[in-house]
Order: sequence, then structure tokens, then C-alpha cells
Amino acid sequence: MARAPHSEIPIYVDSLVRGEEVRVGTVGGAAKERIPVDHREVWAQLDEIPETPPVDGVGTVVLRRTGLALTAVGGNPYRFAAGADTASILNIMPRGFVAYRPTLRSATGTVVPYDPAIWIADGVQNFIEFRHRTPAELGHTPPFTIDCWVYTGLFGLPAPAPTRWFAYEQRNTGVASHEGADFPSTDAGNGVRRQLTTIVGTGPQQSKVTLSNNVLTFSSGSYKIVATSPSYSGEPEYIGNHRIIIATTAQTPATLAVGAAVIPGTNSITMYTTSFASVESILSLPDATTGIQILHQRTGGLDTVPNGFGLGVSLGGTPEIYTTVSIELL
Repeated sequence: MARAPHSEIPIYVDSLVRGEEVRVGTVGGAAKERIPVDHREVWAQLDEIPETPPVDGVGTVVLRRTGLALTAVGGNPYRFAAGADTASILNIMPRGFVAYRPTLRSATGTVVPYDPAIWIADGVQNFIEFRHRTPAELGHTPPFTIDCWVYTGLFGLPAPAPTRWFAYEQRNTGVASHEGADFPSTDAGNGVRRQLTTIVGTGPQQSKVTLSNNVLTFSSGSYKIVATSPSYSGEPEYIGNHRIIIATTAQTPATLAVGAAVIPGTNSITMYTTSFASVESILSLPDATTGIQILHQRTGGLDTVPNGFGLGVSLGGTPEIYTTVSIELL
């Protein structure tokens, strides 16, 4: 008895998209051809990327960039390049980080959904590329802009040389009135800015910290700061207790860290005494630039204390250092 021909249900395809398959690793120790990886693809601080993006767009190892222009690469209708520096998409977060996925907009403001089968972002070569059909064929009008997150942490290389700075207050003790300088009248609600004169540094990214007019200007980042200032109590006035403060240079300074002099066995610094106030802190500065000053405060007396900012040795008129500030980029 003959069987009736088999009848299959037809399959209708509205849109066919080509994809690709990438396999990594080995099974059972089988041999595998190894492909070298660009060092920029090895994110040493991958585990420090938070699951939820920072609300203010700035994290320890991630940074949000918005409205970056993407321009057509001549002769290639599929590829659109980003700009340089802060306008780049270098180290853009990959698709596996769903909360960090980029948003691509056409010239008309239409969002082009992120689908690696349609377009991808190359975080090493700094461009996006439509895979198999041009934007025009997909109904999108170039040029494009992109909002994205980029990785700003360390890469899989040997630890870079640390970046450090040393700022200090140097005065010529051989010149009249150039000891540590007089300590003006002050009280617990105010402070006197220490006169930092010089800064030196080692390591890369030296431009992130500069000194001008006794103010240290920091670019965004995390820093360890250790500062020390001397004070001398002579007569007829004395300085009392004293401390130094790391503060911003705003009209109403914001106190970032406070230190105090350590005076064993007494609650105040009497006459003919030199002591040091110090402060140590780790600061995370999110703003593009932040001006920081070292303020010195004292409690004793209302009159100016001669050489209250420190008494020099005065041997041969050699310049001497008073306030010191050590800084390390973390």
C-alpha cells in the first residue's frame, strides 16, 4: 500500500539577518590555535565595574559620554568614526553589560536599537560599523550621535609607574621677614592659606596637578594627599593649638580633610615652641578641575604672632622648606 506524500508546513521569513559564531576555549585539552589579544582588550579592573551605572555618570573605572558625533568614513557607507580624546568611543562597554549599552541616534533623532547583528561599536578602532546593510537601506539617516559608557580603568599590562607630586613652601631665611612668615590674627572659623611656592613630580599624567598662586589645581581623579605645616610660638603672643585643613578655593571653602597638631602632655602650645600640624586623606574629585588650598588655623591670641608660620634656622641664608604636600594619583 502506497504512502501519501509527506506535506510540510511552509516557513515564511520576513527578514533574514546574517550572524556569526565565535568559539573560545578548548574541550578535553584539545589543541587550539591561539589568537593574540590587543592589550586594550584586557581590562584589569573588570570586576570593579558596578552592576548599576553611577547616577552622576562618573565611576571609579567607568565614565558616561553623551552626544558624541560620528562621521562617515570616506568611501565606506557602513562605517562611522568617532572623535578623539573625550569625544572618542575607545574602550566602549561591550554588549554583555546590558545596563551600559550605548544609544545610537540618527540625524533625525531616531534611536537605532543596539543589535550586534545590525551594527557594532569597535572600542579599539574607535568607530561603529553597520554589518550587512547600509543605514540608508535600513531607513536611517546619517550622520549619527552616540551616548555610551567607556572603561577608564587599568589594562592588562605591568603596573604603570606611580604618578606623584611634591609641593612645598620655600622661603629664604637670609632675607628680612622671610622666615616662616608671621601668623596673622585668626580664629577657629577662619584660616590662613599657606604659601606653596613649588611643585615637582614623577611618573605619567603630570598635567593632572598644577600649582599657581598658592593653589593646587587637580583634574578629576582619586588622590592620596599628605600635608604638614610648622608653627612657632614666640612672644609676646602664642599660637595656642593649631591645625591645617585641605579645603577648596570656593568663596565659601568646602573642608575636605582636617588635621591637628599633636602636643604631648599639654592642651596648648606655649611660647618658644615649634610644632607641626598634619593631615592625610584620600580624595575623589569628580569635577573636571578642583582648586585646593592648605589652610592653617590657630586658637591662641588675637594678635599676629611673629614667625608663627615657622622659625627658620637661618644658616647662611639657604632657602628652607616649611609646608609640604605629598600627592599620589590612585
